[in-house]
Amino acid sequence: MAAPLESGKEAIQEEYIENLYHTASLQAFLSRGLEQVRDLEAVNARYEEANRQHRDELQRLIEAALREIDPDPPVQQRGEASDSLVSQLKGEASDSSVSQLVDTRATTISVRNIPARYDQNKLLQEWPPDGSYDFLYLPHNYHTHKSVGYAFINFVSHEDAVAFIRQWNRKVLVRHGGNKKLDICWAEVQGLKGNLLHYRKSKLGRSDKYQPAAFRGRVRLDFVKLLEEVREEFGHA
Repeated sequence: MAAPLESGKEAIQEEYIENLYHTASLQAFLSRGLEQVRDLEAVNARYEEANRQHRDELQRLIEAALREIDPDPPVQQRGEASDSLVSQLKGEASDSSVSQLVDTRATTISVRNIPARYDQNKLLQEWPPDGSYDFLYLPHNYHTHKSVGYAFINFVSHEDAVAFIRQWNRKVLVRHGGNKKLDICWAEVQGLKGNLLHYRKSKLGRSDKYQPAAFRGRVRLDFVKLLEEVREEFGHA
C-alpha cells in the first residue's frame, strides 16, 4: 500500500506545482496587460493634449483672420446692461486682449463645433434668453447661408459665464440632434461694449437670424437701431 500512496502524493505535488506555474504565468500576463493599458492611456493623454493645442491654435488663426477682415480693438466689460446701452460706451472703451484679462473679469465666450445646420434662432431655442447673457452671435457664411460653426456669447457676469461653461463644455446640443461635442473657451473680444464696438462697422444681414442678438434681461433689442446709435456716437471706424 505504501507505493500507491507515495505515487499519489507525488501526483498531487506535481499538480500543485503545475498550478503554481500557471498562476504565475497568468499573473505575469495580467501584469503585462496592465502595463499596456497604462501605456495606451499615456499615449491617449498626449494625443488629447496635442489635439487641444491644435484646436486652440486654429481658433487663434481664425480670430486673427476675422480681425484682419473686420479689425477693431477688443474691449472688456462686466456687468448687466443699463437702460441706455450706448451711454455705457462713452469714455469707457479701453484696449485689452483676453490674455491680459484677469479670469474673474472675462464674460464673453467662444462656443465651437456648432452643427452647420444650426441658425441663430435655433441656437436661441437651445439656450433661451434668461437674463444671464446680453449678447449672442452665430456668424454665417453669406454664400452658403450656413453657420461657420462657432458662436460668441457675452454674459452679464463672470459667474454666469463659468456656470454655462461647466454645463455645456464637451456636451452635445440636444434640441436638434447631432453628435458634435461643444468646445468652449474665452473669446478674444470681451464684454457687451467690446462686441458692440467690434460690429459697429460690419455689414450684417437684415434678418434676425443673421444679426447678433442683444438683450436687456429677457427682452431682445433691435440690433440695427442699436448699431445706428453706436455708429452715431463713435463713427464707423
